[in-house]
This record gives sequence, structure tokens and C-alpha cells, in this order.
Amino acid sequence: VEIDNSTVELAKGLNNLVEGNFVFREKDAGDAFYVVLSGKVRIFATNKENAEITLSTLGPMDSFGEIGFITGNPREASARVEKDSKLLVINKYVFDVITEHDPPLTRFLINILARRLKVDTERAVAKSSREQELKQFWIERDIHESYILKGRSKHIQQLKSFAEKAAENSLPVILIGEKGTGKLALASYIYEKSRYKQDRFITVDCSAISQDYTGQDVRSQGTSGIILGLLQESALFGHLKGSLTFTNEKRLGYIEVVEGGTIVIENIEELSLSVQNKLLTYLKTGFYKRIGSNERIKSNGRVILTCGIDIEELVKNGHFSKELYNFLIPQSIVLIPLRERKKDIHELVENFIEKYNEIEGKRIMAMTKEAMNLLLAYDWPNNIDELEGVIRMAVNLCDEYALTPAHITLGPISTETTGIGFNLLKFERIRRFILSKLYPNVFKIAMVIVYFLVMLLLLSDFNGYAKNTSLLVWAIGWPVIVTSLLLTSRLFCGLCPFYAIAEVVQKILNLRLKLPNFIKRQGPYIGVFGFALILCSEHITDMPNYPLATAVLLLSILGFTVIFYVLYGSASWCRYLCPLGLMNGIYSKLSIIEIRANTSVCYSQCKYPACYKGTEENAGCPMNLGVFNMYTNEDCTLCGQCIKNCKHDAVNLNLRVPAAELVRDSGLNSYREGSTFAIAFFVPMLIAVVLAINLRKLSLYHHFSTNINSEIVHYALICIFFYILCFGLIWLGAIALKKSNSEGSSLEKLVWYTCTFIPIAFAGEVSNHVITFINGFGQILPVVNLHFGSYKLGILNQQASTEVVKFLQIMIIITGTVASMFIGKKVVKKITKTQGWNKVLSIYFVNFVFCGLFIFVFLLRDGLPTVW
Repeated sequence: VEIDNSTVELAKGLNNLVEGNFVFREKDAGDAFYVVLSGKVRIFATNKENAEITLSTLGPMDSFGEIGFITGNPREASARVEKDSKLLVINKYVFDVITEHDPPLTRFLINILARRLKVDTERAVAKSSREQELKQFWIERDIHESYILKGRSKHIQQLKSFAEKAAENSLPVILIGEKGTGKLALASYIYEKSRYKQDRFITVDCSAISQDYTGQDVRSQGTSGIILGLLQESALFGHLKGSLTFTNEKRLGYIEVVEGGTIVIENIEELSLSVQNKLLTYLKTGFYKRIGSNERIKSNGRVILTCGIDIEELVKNGHFSKELYNFLIPQSIVLIPLRERKKDIHELVENFIEKYNEIEGKRIMAMTKEAMNLLLAYDWPNNIDELEGVIRMAVNLCDEYALTPAHITLGPISTETTGIGFNLLKFERIRRFILSKLYPNVFKIAMVIVYFLVMLLLLSDFNGYAKNTSLLVWAIGWPVIVTSLLLTSRLFCGLCPFYAIAEVVQKILNLRLKLPNFIKRQGPYIGVFGFALILCSEHITDMPNYPLATAVLLLSILGFTVIFYVLYGSASWCRYLCPLGLMNGIYSKLSIIEIRANTSVCYSQCKYPACYKGTEENAGCPMNLGVFNMYTNEDCTLCGQCIKNCKHDAVNLNLRVPAAELVRDSGLNSYREGSTFAIAFFVPMLIAVVLAINLRKLSLYHHFSTNINSEIVHYALICIFFYILCFGLIWLGAIALKKSNSEGSSLEKLVWYTCTFIPIAFAGEVSNHVITFINGFGQILPVVNLHFGSYKLGILNQQASTEVVKFLQIMIIITGTVASMFIGKKVVKKITKTQGWNKVLSIYFVNFVFCGLFIFVFLLRDGLPTVW
């Protein structure tokens, strides 16, 4: 380009600058633009921490500063010479002179500006395209709370020290620990304390790479290790278009995406050895290559790795690179599981309560001692993550100022292996029926109709029906309810006419008072007393043959149900006080059916416990329970509300092995709540009452009771004697169990030990009703014929022989004994963590005693009573 003489001032714009000199600084006046004739210039900006962020590096014939020159705005970046340079400086005066007197040079400068603007446009387009590529990687940054450093144990101090040192440098670190120990939270804490905290924070789970890429877990399909390795390598380092046969798209790798930020590579034990070696090369040099390219690419990201299993064992077995292990181990720490540092649970719980109070708008101030003991007794297989989920759910459930055992959900429930199991909701017809409004309403209406019909017949004594109706209640109704517990759990409670009538009354009058804690704690013991009172009244007043007494009993139960419904709501009576509900709850543990939740879905997806609180369309659980918090059938009435309300389909109606919950860890842990200790007093009563009832029918009993005239005293003394005997045997056995393993309190051992005798107690109850049920059921047709027909058919009046009945009773007792012994062996093994005859000897001995007593009273019982 020829320079006119009139532009001689241009010569003053030739600047020679040495390395390190600034051409201009950020916020300087934009009064010139520059062309690099030789050398190298770096354009950079500074962030809030005064760290330099390179925007571009320019060489010969590149220009810069034109934006400020054209707009007149201050500089938005700084320019510094990286290599001795010669620059052509075009200020506004020179530019004006050139445009007026030197057209060729003007065109030259305009071409430079145009080319520069074109480059800027191309860069903007490229940046936009890259941002689109990055969207598939970028996640909203979730800064994990520093709960990982909450606690008083020595381990917490070690974590703090390690995190602070790791944050001071950029070396790769590896965090080793079981699932849920807080590895990601610790990585986030290191990131927040480091100089990288203003840049990206990205996580990649090596165990889920194939799922993310292909939509399915190729590891479970036996896919070649080569393909899995390529998927992993592509995820971390990227690949060019056409370099992989199973994809036609170019893909960026996480290492490239994280440039200048922090990447957490989780579960590196899942990486193939080839990818581990390539990762080692990158960690050592800072350079990597994409699949299908020989270009070495530089990345300055901070790398934090996690491992979920014993990495040393992997190295020994050849499943982990020894070189990578040796490189990482100097900057490593092992996070010990929560079960080994339970003293930290208190502070973790306080932290989580505070967190979820804010999220849920609650004002929970504390946790009761009983609830905390539950947490301390649990082993936390999923560690801190599981604890946080438990507290989140507890806060959501709690409407008071303190968390109690009723709010605590310990699991998992649905994943426990207890033998054969099947979800009945997989049958579409069953599922549709339960989800419909017909269930359970149509059955409740039918039960209410039956109840009023029975009451009408009992009270009116129309045409002599009253006595036969009373006999029907005791000879047919009561045995059916008891035996149905084995097949349908507490379904009868869900269809109970008392409950259905009380629901209607509650809609008219509902005081919504707060249920006193006394009832929650002592209600089950009151229920035990109530059950004993009912049984005594039944036999003292001879209710089967005294219709008015039966009617008074049924009306009394209805009255109490309605009163407590109106005052405190449904759960107050049915869950805590109802004597029949208490018996049904205990025997329902033996049922072949259960409702349980998939707690992994509850923890990960559920934000509102609709199963417990209900929805706009359906009411919540009438027992005030969350299915995610259910370890036992005791309080579940199979009403189906949780199935109707759960939008995540996390509730299962399982067909299971009978008595499965008695040997589950969660089932055993559920007995730690204070109110469940009533089981230890109720089961001996169930056994004692059956023995007492049948002993009174022996001729031997009448020989020794001639000196006592009062029938009430007779019955009371027998019941007390057998109760002391049964409770004493069980208590002594529990003491022997306590000596073999000191873990847990004596009362807890007593409850666990007592539950092993539920099968034999149930067998005794069923055997006791064999006589009345067979003969009562056999006389239904004759009674109907008597009142409504005139048929004289002797075949209608059939009764089983004494020998048949006694044989059935003995078989039932033997079956119950074997079941109790089997369950007892399983429970003892879980509690003592050992097995052997000396551990189960006490259980076998007590079972043989109960079995012998039952067989004795059933064999020697006098004849078969006539119920009609």
C-alpha cells in the first residue's frame, strides 16, 4: 500500500513493544485500533477474583481494538504483548486523514475492519453452536450443603483437614466410601473452597454412562467390554463424527466441557482398564485426544474422583490400574460408613430438620428420645443419604413440634428377601377394582346392613330369632373373622361396620381434637385390658345363649368407636384402643398378603406423601400411616387409599410367605416403638384364655373347683394362673436370649421373643373355634328350615364326630408349633448373629410346653357342646 505524503503522521503509529508490555488495559479509552505486523498479543479479561481469562491470542495480520474504536466505548478487555511485537496503531485522527487523502489505504483498513467483524461473527456463531452442544452436559449447579462435615467424631475432623488441603491445590483427589457416605457432598465442599468455585461443577457417574448414551444398561445385556470401553471413553474425552459405528454424531467429552471448572467422576471402579489408562495420561499431562483424532487437546479442569468399593482389592484382582491407583492414593481419603460413627447422627439430624423445616414451612424443634433411639439402633445401609431421606419424610409427616417414632421410616421394606412374593396389582382387573370407587365402599355398605339386621334380630327377638342370631355371631362370625386374618390380614377392619357408621357420624360432627399422647403410649395396654374384659364377659354371661348380652357388647363397641371418631379422628380408636383391632393386628402378622411401598421410589421421587395425607379426590390413610413407613401388617386395614393416592405406582399388594414379616430385619426393628411392647403382654393372654376356656370343660376341673361357688372367681383364677404360666415361660426364655446377646434392651428381647409364639397362639385360637364353627355351620340349614320351611330332611342336620374334631385340633396345634419353632430359629439367628441348639433350646422348650397343654385340654375336653 502506497502511503501519501499527507499521511506522514502514520509513521508515528508504528510501535515496537517488548514481551510483557500492555497495549491497553481494561476500561481505557477506545481511541484506536491495532494491526499486529509481527509477534504475539494476548487479549484477556479478569473476573471478580482478579483471575485472568484468555479471550484470544493474536498473530501477524490480526487486528484488535476495533469495537472500542468504532463505538468510542471504554475497553472491555486488556491487551498484553506475549512476544516482542510490532503494531500498526490507527487512531481516529490518522483514520480521518487516510479516508480523506488516501483511498487505497482506506480500502485496506476497511477490509481489515470487515475481516475482523467477520471473524467476530464466526466466533459468535461457533460459540452459540458450542453452547448447544454443552446443553446435554450442563446441569444446574447443585451446591451440596456442608452436612458432610457435621458431627463430633474424629473422622469429621479428618475430613475437614483433608478438604481444606485439597482445596488449596489443583491436584486430582479420590474419595473412597460406601454408597451414601457423602462423597459428592465432600467433593462439592472442596469445590466451593477452591479457586475453581466460579466455574463449572459437573458430575459424571461411570456406572450410568451406557444408560445415558444408549438408554439402556449395556452391562446387564452382556455387551462386549470393547463397546462399553468406547462408550466410557467417548463420554469422558469425546469423539469425532463417524469415528464410532454405533453413532453418527460428534460428541464432546466431559473433560472438554469442564474447561476451567471442576469435574467429579463417580464410581471410577466401573471404568474399563483402557479408559483408566487414558485417564491417567490426562491427569499426568493435562492433554487428551478425542476418539478418531490425533490432535492433543489441553484441558485445565480440576478432577475429583470417587470409588464405592475397596480399591485395593480391585488392584489385587487386576480390575483396577495399579499405576492409576499409585498416582491417586497420595491424595485420597476413606469416608467411613455412618454405622461406625453414630455419634454424628445427632448433629446430622439437627441439620436436616433445620433444612426441611425451611423447605416445608414447618416449625419442628426436636426429636423425642424414643425416635432418636430408633435412628441410633439402625445400621443405615445407605448411610447419610438414607438418613436425610428419613428425616425429610419425617418432617413432611409431622404436624407437631417434635418428631416421634411414628414419623420415622426405616427401610428398605420392599427389597427384603423373605421368600416367594408377588405383586397382585400386576393383575389389571385387581388393580382396576381397587382403584375404583366400589372398593371398599360396596363391602362396607353390605357390612353395615348386616350389622343393623343382626341388631334388629338380637333386640326384637322376633319369632325366636334372637338366640339363633346370637349363636350365629359367636359360632360363625367370630371364627370367620379370626381365620380370615391368615388370608386377608386386617381386611375385616377396613370393612368394619363400626368404622363405617362412625365415618358417617364424623362427617356430621367432628371436633378435631388433638389425640393425647397418653392414648398413643398407653392405648394398646388399654386395648389388652379391654380384650380380656370382653372374653371374661363372653364366658361369664354365656353370650352365645344370651342375645341381650351380645347386643350390649356390639352397641358398646359401636359407641366407643363413634365417640373417639368424633373427638380425635379414625386412628384414635382403630389404631390405639380397639380390642378386636389389637388382636387382628397381631394375628395379621401371619397373613399371606401385605401392602408395602417401594421405598427407593418414595425417597427419590415423592415430594408429597399423598398415601398418608390424601389428595383432593381421595382421603388419606384412615390409620394416619404412610405406606413408606410400614414394616408390619399390624395397623394396615387394606382400605386401598394409599394405592389410589400414589401417583408413582410405588405401592404393592404383595402375596407373600405366611409370617414373613416376623423374620424381617425391618419387622424386628419396628418393635422398638414403646406402644408395640403391648405385644409382649397380649400374646401370652391369647394363649392363656384358650387354655382357661377349655380347662373349664374338663371333668378334672369340676373335681377341684367344688369349694368355690362364684363362677366369676373360677374363671378369673384360671385365667390368672395360665397367664402367669405363659408370660413366665416366655419371660424366662427372653432372659436366656438376652444373655446370649447383650445388644438391645431386655424389653426389646422380650417383644422379639414373644412374637415367635404368635403362630402357636393363632393355632390355639383356631382350634378352639373348630367345634363351634363346624357344628354351627352345619346347623345353618336346619335353622333356616325351622323358621322358613317345613322340610323334614335329616340330611340337613349334620355334625362332625368327636374324633374328627379332636384330630383337626391336634393337627392345627402341631402345625402352629412347628411354625413357631421355625420362626423362632430365624429370629434368634438374626438377633444373636449365630446359630446352634443352645441358642434355640429355650424357644423349642416353651413351644413344646404350649403344644402339650393345648393337646391336653383339647383331648380331654368333655364331648361336643350343642350350640342350638
